Amino acid sequence: MPDSNSRVTGAPQSGLSVPSYVVAPLLILVFALSLGWLPAGGWDGSLSAAVLPSIALALPQLAAIARLTRGALSEALDAPWIRTARAKGLPEHLELLSYIVEWGEVLVQLYRDTQRDDWRWFEPVLAYDNARISEALIRAGMLLRREDFVQIGLASLEWLNEIQTSSKGAFSGIGSDSFNRPFAEPLPHDQQPVEAAAMVDACDAAFIATGEPVWQDRALNAYRWFLGKNEHGLAVGNAKTGACFDALTPTGVNLNQGAESLLAFHLATISIQPHVKR
Repeated sequence: MPDSNSRVTGAPQSGLSVPSYVVAPLLILVFALSLGWLPAGGWDGSLSAAVLPSIALALPQLAAIARLTRGALSEALDAPWIRTARAKGLPEHLELLSYIVEWGEVLVQLYRDTQRDDWRWFEPVLAYDNARISEALIRAGMLLRREDFVQIGLASLEWLNEIQTSSKGAFSGIGSDSFNRPFAEPLPHDQQPVEAAAMVDACDAAFIATGEPVWQDRALNAYRWFLGKNEHGLAVGNAKTGACFDALTPTGVNLNQGAESLLAFHLATISIQPHVKR
């Protein structure tokens, strides 16, 4: 009989091996036709219509992330000090918490080493999916009850929100032209859907940590970027079809509609729900 370790290792491999066009009909068969929990197709603007397509498209990427995470965890948990602690009876869940502590402290030190009066960030450059770093530190701080983690996560997110808000108050994500420009003011193009989605999730974490409604307002502002509250006044995401363009460019939208952009829109739509219904 396979042990838990082999099952955990095999699950991501299965997710990578089975294509979406096989997963999607199976999800429809189980959750739509057999159980009747979700619609089998179409788009009526409801959240339930987005669930099955999002899962089908996300599974390969989630499997890849799970595989990388599993490998990193295995390496970290095989460190000499972890083996010593395990030999002395340290419970496994505490081993995992120690991994979060270790990398949380790495982020804290990076922030302290890099920050300046005009640059409150973890590294000298801004890149891709930036708000995920702040979100990770905030959520780790809440889990571990590490106030220093939470406060640095909030401070970095506050700064990131400032530089991603236009003079008219709209969300304006870090443009891809900004990459590899140390300590430079970010450029506005091309703005990626993952940047808006990351800000929605990070502001959600900040609201949970602080209870301050301003973070809900910021989450909504980032989400409305998808719906047309941006520099061009153009919808990037389509609430009727669930589609999403790949970027906001100097001249309009990038008409490609890739899976990453689609998932960013759908997952941001799920994350924003508690803040819409307040």
